[in-house]
Amino acid sequence: MDELKPYTPPQREISRQLQPTIDIGGLPQEPELMPNYYGKLIDAMAGMSSKEAEPVGKNKLAIKRKNAMLLIDRVINNIPAVWGINAHKLLCRAFGAFIMANPALNQKNINTIPINYEVKIPFREHCADMGYDVMPHDGSPAEKRRANAVLRKVKQRTYEDLERLRNARATWTEALKKGGKSLARMGEPDAIDKDFVNYSFIGSRGIVDGFINITIDPKLVSDYLILLPQARYHRKLLKVKTKTAYLMGLALLDHYIKPSNVKRGVNNRMKNKAVLQSTDLPTIEDIEGAIDPDTGKRTGGKHPGHWKPRIKEPYEKALDELYAVGFLFDWGYFGKGGKALTDKEATEGGADTWGETYLFYDIQYGNLTIEHS
Repeated sequence: MDELKPYTPPQREISRQLQPTIDIGGLPQEPELMPNYYGKLIDAMAGMSSKEAEPVGKNKLAIKRKNAMLLIDRVINNIPAVWGINAHKLLCRAFGAFIMANPALNQKNINTIPINYEVKIPFREHCADMGYDVMPHDGSPAEKRRANAVLRKVKQRTYEDLERLRNARATWTEALKKGGKSLARMGEPDAIDKDFVNYSFIGSRGIVDGFINITIDPKLVSDYLILLPQARYHRKLLKVKTKTAYLMGLALLDHYIKPSNVKRGVNNRMKNKAVLQSTDLPTIEDIEGAIDPDTGKRTGGKHPGHWKPRIKEPYEKALDELYAVGFLFDWGYFGKGGKALTDKEATEGGADTWGETYLFYDIQYGNLTIEHS
């Protein structure tokens, strides 16, 4: 990948925005890059949808993805079990608030220091981050009524997500390093699989005095979260509406801030086929078929010849959504030597050539972007 290094994006120091800034009612304001946990379960939950749920008995639904399973009631307090990315957004925000409320917490002192399991998230700020217009545009009574009406609707939706998080229980298997003290990398020697069975995410919950109050489940913290490395979650992802763009944004962010990628100066590029695998879009193999080893051609696809409308166009639509919400600073296709490609140049070789082409991108936070080297 050395041939790609001539491309030089805007640069930015990464450390400044990772700390809480001013206080809101005595609480630290969440930075634009919030802390979060990185783990198989959290990653799998981002792509879970109740549309793919399977009935379990009369009253339960099982949602499965990447060998992780959520078990949830069909109806919770008269609320149908509709599970999507908004529940994942709220959980990530709660995890970020928990980390910031317990900055000294680690495996060595978990049994010796007081832990604050209850987190508080400013409700109006959360609504604004989600893209809801809950602030009055002026001081008129009509405008105040409009803003309050929107706020009431969002409050009900947030209550519903809180109920879903409270009632969902997760079962999954995750690889841990020898000794079981931290998460293992894929293929790491001597790693052991640990089964996590029937875990809750949160306990008490509510919206009180302008804050979303959530108690993180202590068993989840002591048995699982404390084993995980910390990652980042971009607040602009809260505004993303489609699952395709949301999953893409999570993958792009993970690659962008990974220390080894930053050190090598390759954190702002990924092959299209790698980005595609992180989304819910069909793969090139799904549409065009597998490559026949005898002929070198693809056969057996569901819609051969239609990869552009079924893959490329929704892929670019997701990138445009990430740009529109302020997550992406810029994106484009690049070839060897860091050469910017036109749409024709990136696609004229067919699906496989497009898949091997690099997506170059920059993620925005504050007014600038993250440094690459």
